[in-house]
Amino acid sequence: MALPQRVMPLQQEACPVPELTLGCLYAAPKRDLAGILSKIPGLQRARLAVFCNARAHLREMGLAIAATCEKGDLVEVAGPLGAILHGQSREQADNLPEHNPRFRRRAITLATLTPTNLVPLDMDEDEEASDQQERPTS
Repeated sequence: MALPQRVMPLQQEACPVPELTLGCLYAAPKRDLAGILSKIPGLQRARLAVFCNARAHLREMGLAIAATCEKGDLVEVAGPLGAILHGQSREQADNLPEHNPRFRRRAITLATLTPTNLVPLDMDEDEEASDQQERPTS
């Protein structure tokens, strides 16, 4: 009789950079990524690109990061996936929209017309009675 295979729970992969750095990268517009990424070593940058690419909400940022990586670093970190990521980042580097949600929001428009005839709201009978009782009569 074969023993049942032990199922390992999925564990989240640890982020290769401190959370503060990841937050700075996420908040920065795409044009500022190169300055922040220049302080991160090549292999760590490749790990970050693969990390971001594996998450749907960070995928565009992952491609932008991969565009700053050497193909050899990406292949060393992720194997064939690294080569694919390298190719995709080079193809789409100029076509990527800003990854930051602040830059994708549509403009908020405010009402330009205000009503000129304001009609006062009618108060309930209970409120009117309590208002009359509170007013001193002279």
